[in-house]
Amino acid sequence: MSESKVTVLNNGIVFDVPFDQCILDAGLAKGIALPHQCRGASCGQCKAHIEHGTVDHGWSFGFAITDEEKEQGYCLMCQAHPTSPELSIRTVEPFGEAIAPVVQLQGQVVAIEQLNHRVRRIIVQTSNAAQLFRPGAYAEIELPGITPNRMYSYSNGATDAGQLEFLVSLHPGGKASTYLHEQLRVGQVIDLKGPFGTCRLPEGNWNVLGMAGGTGLAPVISIFEHALASGATEDFLLLFSVLKDADVFELARLNRLQMAYPNFKYEMVVAEAPSVFCAQTGLITEYLRSRFDSLQGWRAVLSGSPGFVDAATTACVDLGMAQDAMSADSFTNVA
Repeated sequence: MSESKVTVLNNGIVFDVPFDQCILDAGLAKGIALPHQCRGASCGQCKAHIEHGTVDHGWSFGFAITDEEKEQGYCLMCQAHPTSPELSIRTVEPFGEAIAPVVQLQGQVVAIEQLNHRVRRIIVQTSNAAQLFRPGAYAEIELPGITPNRMYSYSNGATDAGQLEFLVSLHPGGKASTYLHEQLRVGQVIDLKGPFGTCRLPEGNWNVLGMAGGTGLAPVISIFEHALASGATEDFLLLFSVLKDADVFELARLNRLQMAYPNFKYEMVVAEAPSVFCAQTGLITEYLRSRFDSLQGWRAVLSGSPGFVDAATTACVDLGMAQDAMSADSFTNVA
């Protein structure tokens, strides 16, 4: 037998997973909304308890799942491959809303724009963009000679022109980001798979706070633009955090949004002084606590590094925001 019959005890869903495929990928390919976010073993959102059967745990960061947790029967569905004919698991996080099955398509690079000294915008044209896209989601991009495939969030709010947009930051020593900055060319055809991720606009009619660190702007601006264009009337406030002034990008886009939608505002948060963009420099958490007395009755969308998201989430909770009123996308740089 070359596959395992996997049962998710939370809701009784049963699906087959080949022994050479991880549980999460197999489920997503069938449109099963297994809880997940990063798919890179860094966030722990896809953690599950093994009630019956065995798995090969694969690779993971120590802070996503510990050796002690593995001994207690836990696994990360984004890395674990079944090794027994039958496997029963119970996810730690609740299931999300029903999702469309993951699809794999080809697209052609139609534009590359340098936005600052280390961030560029890449636009890919495909005839089936709507199948790959969801506001706040991300795609897995296959690059020549680079494994595993890398994940990048969509930064567009719609796919009316059949285009997908990505913001890519150059990281020293990063194989994928170096390729995308130095070798990718307009006209090149690339393979994409998606949509992945659970970052979304939390339900409700409260005002919305967006907090983005660097290229974490991508899923936040995607969600904001989609909601505003769809007629949302709540106030949307974006706090865009960067290290220094030279790291600022997308101001023209943010200014256009601010002019087009009276209920959208943005504020720059620059960590290091001096800055022409804000009088008070410092961390996003310091700015948040000085800016608000309370965030009770607000919703939030957060995106950035795990440290950025964790700190911002803690600050929001301390200021009275409900846990279920927040949605986040955290990412770890992979070489």
